[in-house]
Amino acid sequence: MARQYAVMAHAHRAGSSHTAPVTVAAAPGANRISGSHTPSGVRSDRDDWTRAVLVVGHFRLRPGSEAAFELAFLGRPPRSGPRPPVQEVHFARAQDDPAHYLRVSMWRSPEDWEEFQGGVAQQGFWAKVSEYLSEAPRFEFYDAIRSGSRTEVPTLSYPERRREVVEAVERLFRVGAVSHSGHANMSVRLGVDRMLLTSNAVVRDLQEHELAVVGFDGRVNEGELESSTQEIAVMHGALYQARPAIGAVVHTHSPHVAAFAVAGHPLPCRYETLRRVGQVGDVPVVGWSPPGSDPLVGAIVEAVDRHPGTTAVLLANHGLLAFAPSPAGAAMVVVALEEAAEAELSAATIGGSRAFPPGASGEAGPSPARIRR
Repeated sequence: MARQYAVMAHAHRAGSSHTAPVTVAAAPGANRISGSHTPSGVRSDRDDWTRAVLVVGHFRLRPGSEAAFELAFLGRPPRSGPRPPVQEVHFARAQDDPAHYLRVSMWRSPEDWEEFQGGVAQQGFWAKVSEYLSEAPRFEFYDAIRSGSRTEVPTLSYPERRREVVEAVERLFRVGAVSHSGHANMSVRLGVDRMLLTSNAVVRDLQEHELAVVGFDGRVNEGELESSTQEIAVMHGALYQARPAIGAVVHTHSPHVAAFAVAGHPLPCRYETLRRVGQVGDVPVVGWSPPGSDPLVGAIVEAVDRHPGTTAVLLANHGLLAFAPSPAGAAMVVVALEEAAEAELSAATIGGSRAFPPGASGEAGPSPARIRR
């Protein structure tokens, strides 16, 4: 059943505004949100726009803060610059969740939205509104297609999965487990033959719309991939096929782990946290081949077959692939790997790391791998 929000839209023109009713409807599983409005007598000089950016803000309120929130929000935040939105839908309240509000606005370009955000931030508007929220506001971005007085917006598929990936990537940046360039990619399994994969090579400030639905064979089913990301799609897909229990895969150039990859040296499993994220034995290295090439994909699959207890593979002269049942779990593996690699390199300056006592890790004796200065 479609969820509908009856709200009020504001169409702006040269400092004046006209208010008109708007209905926004979203059916579960549908691939579009439809919005219609009927302005009478006022036409914006931007009515000829055929494509725009629709921004949907989600606000979850603290109990009992509805009246104060509406008062603060309806006090129309200042607009920055000469380019107002085509229309603004100030409020859409979920009938089955009184604490959940939506704010929908349409802009000519992402730059218009960012300019507006900068203006209201300078006025302290979001800080004031946040007083009434139980969590930080969340924004979704859509490519809108306008036709007359009707707007159709393709919705994002798999919204929960997208959110999981975004949150996992944010954690990697928050703890400093990503290279300075911000290069990385992450995917999450969608079924027996597809995944949701980050579209761009750089995932700093990743947004939920920046993921594509891709087959395990690397073919894009929905969305777009940068060429450098297309190269690694088959590597992700091969891991999902090799291990049905894998639910998420992440590739990074984490600085300390990359040192082991560049050296072609397996990462020893001598750090307690590695065991806690499921790593059994040293993290293997596969020899260099061009990213996404058949030799490299074959070597990755062979490595995970040979090392059933590994949660990651180092790519010689490149970086790493880590995997887990979920995006959050895959991020935890990367963090543990980066901490372990840093500890190993530091320990090398004071005589080298030491293996767990015999039997402590379930192995017959200490690992032969060892780093020395």
